[in-house]
Amino acid sequence: KTEVTELIKKHFGDDADKAIICFKSESGLRASAFNGKNKNGTWDSGIAQVNSIHCPKIGLKTGSKECKDALFDVETN
Repeated sequence: KTEVTELIKKHFGDDADKAIICFKSESGLRASAFNGKNKNGTWDSGIAQVNSIHCPKIGLKTGSKECKDALFDVETN
């Protein structure tokens, strides 16, 4: 978890403490956290529980294996 909190501090700066509290609530700061299928067929994963519908924003197809793998990566998530 130390590595995760350091990455959060790197990306969130002065708002890192708020982000850490939020992500602890979402996933317990577990990169492997996964919330199965939502009603619309999407899923949430990673420390921030990013929804798979957002994968096109990082150049990946929603619901693809590449999308899932990327969202389990702490820095991408």
